[in-house]
Amino acid sequence: MKMYFLWMFIGLFLVNKSYAINGLNEIINVKDYGAKGDGKTDDTKSLNRAFAAAATKNATLVFDSKTYLFTSITVKGTKESNIKKLIVSGNNAELKSISNGNDNVMSFYFVDSLKLTSLRVTGNMNNQTNGNGIGVYYCKEFRIENCEIVNCKYSGLTVGWVKNAIISNNKIHNNGDGSFASDGITIHSLEGGDISNNVLYENNPKSNQDGDGIHISQSQYGSEGYYNPQSLKRINIVGNLSYNHGRRGIKIQRSNVFVSENILCNNLIGIQVARNEKIENIQLINNFIISCQKGIGTDGAKLINIENLDIRDNEIVNFYKAIGIQINDSKNVNIEFNNFHNSANNDLDIDVNDNVQDINVKSRKAISLKGNQKVNYALTRNEKSNLDPLKEITNTNMLFAELNETIKLSYDFCTKKKPFIAIPKDKSSKRKFNLKLELICASSHLIKKVSYNSNQIVVAMIGNNNLNLYKIVLK
Repeated sequence: MKMYFLWMFIGLFLVNKSYAINGLNEIINVKDYGAKGDGKTDDTKSLNRAFAAAATKNATLVFDSKTYLFTSITVKGTKESNIKKLIVSGNNAELKSISNGNDNVMSFYFVDSLKLTSLRVTGNMNNQTNGNGIGVYYCKEFRIENCEIVNCKYSGLTVGWVKNAIISNNKIHNNGDGSFASDGITIHSLEGGDISNNVLYENNPKSNQDGDGIHISQSQYGSEGYYNPQSLKRINIVGNLSYNHGRRGIKIQRSNVFVSENILCNNLIGIQVARNEKIENIQLINNFIISCQKGIGTDGAKLINIENLDIRDNEIVNFYKAIGIQINDSKNVNIEFNNFHNSANNDLDIDVNDNVQDINVKSRKAISLKGNQKVNYALTRNEKSNLDPLKEITNTNMLFAELNETIKLSYDFCTKKKPFIAIPKDKSSKRKFNLKLELICASSHLIKKVSYNSNQIVVAMIGNNNLNLYKIVLK
């Protein structure tokens, strides 16, 4: 029996030793390294020791749900001696910077696999002289989920020279003091990844500098690490809410980007594709763009630098500089099945300017075609087949809907008035209509009344938040 327990003890010792060496599932709490998290103590040294230990052991670093004050945190491997794995589980802790220096609030270099979850990172915008919120550089796999980044000097999240990234379900807002180009999310160089279901707002909102919700750039420098600029995979930007930024909801400056189901509100431009060298294979599909000067625009610096661009099924609402979609410096462009509502005047939904070749346009309203473009096919609203011509929308509270068609209604349509969903006149007055309202963006108002008759449905609402968005289905 004694021999049995001896061998069991030796076995447990060997297992624990192997566990410690490999760092498999090892958990480290920051309090084990002296971090207090009382919102008063400067925990800089304790936190950096805890991060260094977790990085060395390929471990999971855990925070208690407290407020930790510090200047900056840096986790730095090298190309020759990289960090294999680091997971940071925040448990909704607030990491609050008290820095007045030049560093990012948090920086990570040369980590093979990095995951950050459930952290609130608060910068010190008024006292920092430089720096972003979270910076991730030269990594192979990066994932950040359910985090909040706020009040940073420049961009909230910066990703550079990374092979693959997943950025999802984060809230990134009120970053950028106007002294430098700053975004909610800045991607310097990323081979491929997903940016989804994030909420981004008020990033660099009052500045002559660039300020975008999501900025996808392409850089050829910084070749160390895993990033390969010659092997770009697709970046998917899906289901984000991006509003009240200084310039754009989304800016794209690299090839192979898919943008869909985003809600972009109150920016100068909803989506811009711009590059002074060739980029291609960009899809802008089924986005909802509200109250921007321009809905969608392209700019190739006076040369045809943008190729294979697909713009489909977007809803562009309340564009107030008279252009819903403006195309410049592009080739092989497809524009179809986009809907335009409530422009500031009766000007253009689609404007195609100089240096445009091989474009397919289908639209229900006015189209301007000028310059060098070759038009394959264009359909104006009054030429639409198999339907009576739809009247111009003169009532800013009216939308048109066909049976079995899904449309979207924002509170912008019904400020102080009732919005009307009008059914085309050629539909039978005896048909019964079912109305479905599906909330797709959190709101503060209530549905007060829903009624319908043979040719229109009236929806009365109360409240004052113009970001309340609905899908409306008539059947």
